[in-house]
Amino acid sequence: MQSSLHRSCALKGRLITLKQTPTSVFYRTYPLSPSPDASTVTTLDPDPEDLAVSTLLTDYFQLHVNLRDCYARWSEADANFARKAANLRGIRMLRQDPWENLVCFICSSNNNIQRISQMVMLIRFENRNAQSITSTILHRIETHHRPFPHPNQVHKLCVNYGPLTHTLDGHAYHDFPSLQRLATAPDVEATLRDLGFGYRAKYIAQTARRIYEHPEGEAWLHGLRKIEYKEAKEALLELAGLRLAIKTTSQ
Repeated sequence: MQSSLHRSCALKGRLITLKQTPTSVFYRTYPLSPSPDASTVTTLDPDPEDLAVSTLLTDYFQLHVNLRDCYARWSEADANFARKAANLRGIRMLRQDPWENLVCFICSSNNNIQRISQMVMLIRFENRNAQSITSTILHRIETHHRPFPHPNQVHKLCVNYGPLTHTLDGHAYHDFPSLQRLATAPDVEATLRDLGFGYRAKYIAQTARRIYEHPEGEAWLHGLRKIEYKEAKEALLELAGLRLAIKTTSQ
């Protein structure tokens, strides 16, 4: 039976709606600039944009990775995982943008999932009971988006510093704030403290400025994907708050 549930999210400057069936993941995008008529848009994207979104989603969900092979290897190596794998289908590691991932990791220090969710919008799915993204087949949706009540969470970082990607069915979607925005906006640390980030406010503000002022800028952070794990880890540990985050999340 095909599900009629849709999930919408702001990702890389786009508003994307996803729908999953037992065999496929369907998607559609909306105009890149907010529009009063956004909720009634029915035209499909031109082919270059379609290819870009398909590539983006395949990379973000790592759909090129054969999950069945991974589950087989993990089950063979871990008896506990083997016992629980049947009830945990579709688990994938998101390949987040390095800057977004770094900020989220700082927020995770000495924290719980509910509070982290209130602090940072990783990616907003309108239906919290939707299935995991498991398919490797992507299609565009031609049907209209069906709105769902959004979670009772205040995604403070994105709402206050992230760009407005779109307004759809009366709901505003904000993308993750850029490195430049958090590095150059006035009184970021004080604002984040007022929003409930606590001591993490200082680490986020300092980390943003340090990377922004690096000779290579954000390219330095992205470049860590290409070097050995140990070397990348040591480089990241030089950033404010990373050692504390690793210590508290490993306890």
